[in-house]
Amino acid sequence: MYDISGFADYNLHNGFELERIFGINLTALNGQSEFLFRPEISPVKRFVVKKILHGKYKNIFIQPDAYTYYPEVYEMDNFYLDGYWQNLDYIRSVEDEIRGLYNFDSKMQKLDEKNRELLSVIVNSNSVGVHIRGGDYVRSSRARFFHNVINSEYYLNAIRCIFKEVSSPEFFVFTDDIEYAKFLLKDVQHKLTFVPHNSGKDSWKDMLLMMNCKHLIIANSTFSWWAGYLNSCKGMIIVPEWWARNKRSSQLNLFKDSWKIIDFER
Repeated sequence: MYDISGFADYNLHNGFELERIFGINLTALNGQSEFLFRPEISPVKRFVVKKILHGKYKNIFIQPDAYTYYPEVYEMDNFYLDGYWQNLDYIRSVEDEIRGLYNFDSKMQKLDEKNRELLSVIVNSNSVGVHIRGGDYVRSSRARFFHNVINSEYYLNAIRCIFKEVSSPEFFVFTDDIEYAKFLLKDVQHKLTFVPHNSGKDSWKDMLLMMNCKHLIIANSTFSWWAGYLNSCKGMIIVPEWWARNKRSSQLNLFKDSWKIIDFER
């Protein structure tokens, strides 16, 4: 069962979309869960509440670190599990099942003409998807504290790497912050095709397009991470060395061995 009560007033992105986008139906806990992880609790209060509950209830497991693998969770019965679980070992054995669940086959017929034309260009070229996460990552002090703001050096280094390995690459830039993306890439001399029209409830179209790019330069964002994970083109997938505050990608079990990590000065 899944506790999705935290999405009740979730204002970032589009909230909980697994059912709307992928048709995945989850058995949800009711809103009266004793664990008090209610959306009206502020992040600070939520942290304190979790600490109290973790000590009070024996059947609550709060993941100490989002990137560490805790195999003991598979031995737990009737437990409340709370965490981000960002480690490939949690899903390594069910990769085929995940690919089967997270696909856009049912959405293809609903793809508008503009995106159909763009998809055709992407599929029929040496396409390189470039994802830039702006928005709250740049403007929110709290987000900047927890996440690294990826600078232009990373993207310039990644693009140089693409040119060394890929013949006649065509770059397609996906972002939630078009002006910020143009600022970051202002020193790129090669033609860039910006894709600014898929936002809000249409954001899934960007992921579909990125999944079909021959190569990807992703941000420190799970949105483009999933595009890379679900991408089946077997091309280059480039990730930034600094994934989160004081978290190096090279030290995390979050990326496939074939993905290339690019460092940059913070």
